[in-house]
Amino acid sequence: MLGRLILIILKASMELSKRNNALLKAQKKGYTIDKFGNLYNPVGKKIIGSINNKYKVATCGLDKFSFHRFQAYQKFGRRIFKPEIVVRHLDGDHLNNSWDNIDVGSHRDNMLDKPAEVRLKAAHIAAQSLKKLKPDQVNELKRLHKSGWSYMSLMSRYKIASKSTIYRVVKNKSYQYE
Repeated sequence: MLGRLILIILKASMELSKRNNALLKAQKKGYTIDKFGNLYNPVGKKIIGSINNKYKVATCGLDKFSFHRFQAYQKFGRRIFKPEIVVRHLDGDHLNNSWDNIDVGSHRDNMLDKPAEVRLKAAHIAAQSLKKLKPDQVNELKRLHKSGWSYMSLMSRYKIASKSTIYRVVKNKSYQYE
């Protein structure tokens, strides 16, 4: 019976991602993290770690694991391994891995942790990168429309698929360059 239970546990851990297995390995080896987000190796020495993609990470053997996920594992257990769950920094500071700053939730929850102005700025940057027309093209399109060009002609010239895009440019509802 005990042998079967061990096999079930081993199978479950084999199905986890590499990063999640790294957390389990670090805990098994004796790594700990305190309530302030400081990580310690098995002999009690504080680990400084490094920064990887905005997050503090450490290595356990050849495997890397992040401080925030390790803290979340200590706080929430295996719940953090669910695919729909993300680990959140409540104050938006990716380097603050304190117990009180770490929570779990959905991707939406994580986005809403950011201040509205930060979300708006990110959305604006994303929208700008999707725009196909440059400022000089917008000015020319508006000038051509005023001189009598039809929406269809403008769509063909600028390779725009919808009349509504031309309308929004002409009516200054989008592409409002200065």
